[in-house]
Amino acid sequence: MNLILRFRNQLVHREILSRINRVMLKPSMVHVSITDRCNLRCRVCDIWKTQIKKELSTKEWISIIKQLRAWLGPFTLKFAGGEPLVRQDIPDIIKYAYQRDIFTGLSTNGLSINSNIAKD
Repeated sequence: MNLILRFRNQLVHREILSRINRVMLKPSMVHVSITDRCNLRCRVCDIWKTQIKKELSTKEWISIIKQLRAWLGPFTLKFAGGEPLVRQDIPDIIKYAYQRDIFTGLSTNGLSINSNIAKD
């Protein structure tokens, strides 16, 4: 029940933020590609063919999130890629955002989800 109430509150929070931010002319949602790496080789996507570039560190992502939060206030942050769960630090980055009232989402193929990742 507590989880349902939390989910409902997040939906209400997101709708209110969306309306406020339209008035303020600031984005209410930010999508980031946190990695170009992927653990699949899908026919419909060729990101796995991309030459791996140096990724931003955990510290750099935290700095970016901190700056976005200062500018936008509460907002929605969506992590994508490649496959975000190939990053060992993704739970820490998501926790950092969540602790600052940033609603987070994750686009994943789900293959890396285990009980520890699901709990995080």
